[in-house]
Amino acid sequence: MKKPQFLSMCIVLSGLLQPLCAIAQVETPGGQIATGKNADGRLELFAVSGSGALHHTWQVVPNGEWSGWSTLAGDELALKQIAVASNADGRLEVFGVTTRGGLYHIWQILPNDGWGEWSALAGDDLALKQVAVGSNADGRLEVLALSATGALYHAWQIAPNGGWSDWASLAGDELGLRQIAIGSNADGRLEVFALSANGALYHTWQAAPNDGWVGWSSLGGDEFGLKQAAVGSNADGRLEVFAVSANGAAYHAWQVLPNGGWSGWEASAGNEFALKQVTVACNADGRLEVFAVNVKGTLCNTWQLAPNDGWGGWASLAGDEFGLMQIAAGSNADGRLEVFAAGGNGAVYHIWQTAPNDGWGGWASLGGDQFGLKQVAVGGNADGRLEVFAVSGDGAAHHAWQTAPNDGWDGWALRAGDQFGLKQIDVSSNADGRLEVFAVDANGAVSHTWQIAPNDGWAGWSSLGGNELGLKQVAVGRNADGRLEVFAVSGNGAAYHTWQTTPNGDWGGWAILVGPELSLQQITVGRNADGRLEAFAVSASGAAYHAWQVAPNDGWSGWATLSGPELALKQIAVAINADGRLEAFAVSGSGAAYHTWQTAPNSGWGGWAALAGPELALKQIGVGSNADGRLEAFAVSGTGALYHTWQTTANDGWSGWAPLAGPEFGLQQAAVGNNADGRLEIFATGGSGGIYHTWQVAPNGDWSQWCSLP
Repeated sequence: MKKPQFLSMCIVLSGLLQPLCAIAQVETPGGQIATGKNADGRLELFAVSGSGALHHTWQVVPNGEWSGWSTLAGDELALKQIAVASNADGRLEVFGVTTRGGLYHIWQILPNDGWGEWSALAGDDLALKQVAVGSNADGRLEVLALSATGALYHAWQIAPNGGWSDWASLAGDELGLRQIAIGSNADGRLEVFALSANGALYHTWQAAPNDGWVGWSSLGGDEFGLKQAAVGSNADGRLEVFAVSANGAAYHAWQVLPNGGWSGWEASAGNEFALKQVTVACNADGRLEVFAVNVKGTLCNTWQLAPNDGWGGWASLAGDEFGLMQIAAGSNADGRLEVFAAGGNGAVYHIWQTAPNDGWGGWASLGGDQFGLKQVAVGGNADGRLEVFAVSGDGAAHHAWQTAPNDGWDGWALRAGDQFGLKQIDVSSNADGRLEVFAVDANGAVSHTWQIAPNDGWAGWSSLGGNELGLKQVAVGRNADGRLEVFAVSGNGAAYHTWQTTPNGDWGGWAILVGPELSLQQITVGRNADGRLEAFAVSASGAAYHAWQVAPNDGWSGWATLSGPELALKQIAVAINADGRLEAFAVSGSGAAYHTWQTAPNSGWGGWAALAGPELALKQIGVGSNADGRLEAFAVSGTGALYHTWQTTANDGWSGWAPLAGPEFGLQQAAVGNNADGRLEIFATGGSGGIYHTWQVAPNGDWSQWCSLP
């Protein structure tokens, strides 16, 4: 039976670790839910109520509608935490710990069928508080349960789908165990990891697959005061443990060989991250990726640079504006990871990779704030569509689902930019044709959003950081190898850049391009005919400077003067003519427009010429290239209107200026991009901080009405 696609080894939810045995479970103050998948692919949802009763609902057909709720156990059992697993023959089995510390179980009579009666699996004398279930190599289920004294007990099926052994102690009470996780070694041996009261991590494992257990052994960590852990499995079968310490730092340790001994602990993140919960998922290419929520409600992530290899630095996936509280991760049918989080306002948010093993979109809302949702879990339908389940403050359960595999979600999704207070945007095209927009926010950080497919809808906003640099303006170019590169000027006049590490891929950190000595105020970038990027910038004195890559995809020259301060330039843009010559456009302090161009491709520059007088009072200019090679310039005026002018033929003279938008939008700044089919599209910030766009209805053609970008 295909299992729901969760994490590679375990799910970390509200401090509990659960093995990957067709389950997704969490404990919350108002109750707890878990999901399983029937042998025929129908999902089944189980929910514990505040009174300790257990209810369930199921899909009537695979990927289909849901039945009404039915009671599986009355409140007389007083359940407080459950786990769900699938027997070797496909029958679901539920295990539940009661408030008195006993353990009961119930199972389907036949696969996909009705349920039997509850049966006691452990008495109250064990005083159990947490249960987890693993599957042995031969298909026999094994239950591990943690007691209030910190001891660990286990029981197992005597044969696959069969009866149960007596309980046996795996000890641990002398260690004061408080939280467990289960992983499976490459050879099929189960391995249990447990955090102790002193913050150390201990583990025990089966001596052979399907066999007895060895004694507890310390993996250390008490010097860090570990408080929550997660387990993942590397592509080569080596287990790797990740743990958050009491001061919010993150550490990890790993098997040096599959089924083998362990390394020492190594710091993964310092306490400045103030992490509070960590979970692990596996990318489509086998690289582990770790996600962690910090005390501010921000989601951070780090990933292996290659399968079984070292790790990159931590990056922010933002989310602090939602006050993220608890996360769960799933894998789409196409291998893209997707993270779901419960926000402080009770809504559920999600963020996803734009392609398998690739970069991340921004956060979007799945709603739920009207229910006061507090906790979320995710499972995978038989047809590959993810489905999200959430518990609300009143103990009810809600769900939402993808309308098609790898696709959008039923309900509203927040993809607007005004909540970030965006100040300036730029746009470029990824190597695969998807447009990507970059924006500076009020905090001096850079956010970005992108089309989820060429000519298609948009993801939400995601942070590229930079707030510590105080960035105020951004521009983007594309390297000869397809990697996007972003350039930004800071409040002190320095210039920085960051770039995709692979085409359409993830982003590196910010690096300095020039210090504050030039006092740069605005920057833009073009690409020469030979593929070398060239950056242009205006200084506080009104002079223009430029710098260029010494070779395609390579390092940069020093800065050179393109014009002195006599034109009093305020803003500059650049485009490439059909014959490969770069052409620069600039507006002056008086509202006039000027342009200059290379005398030959990849070569030197001519003098500046007037393109518009001061009567339009232009304040910002952008340039795009039509499908037939003609350049088209767009400029925002002091009144908030937008004007455009275009070459009458490629590489040639220019038309007069014509209005494209009146002042009613109060436009502040515009950027232009090319759709995959050649149609130009303009994006502009309005006075309210929202984003508007308009597009050519056909290549080289007329323009649509303005619309708000959702």
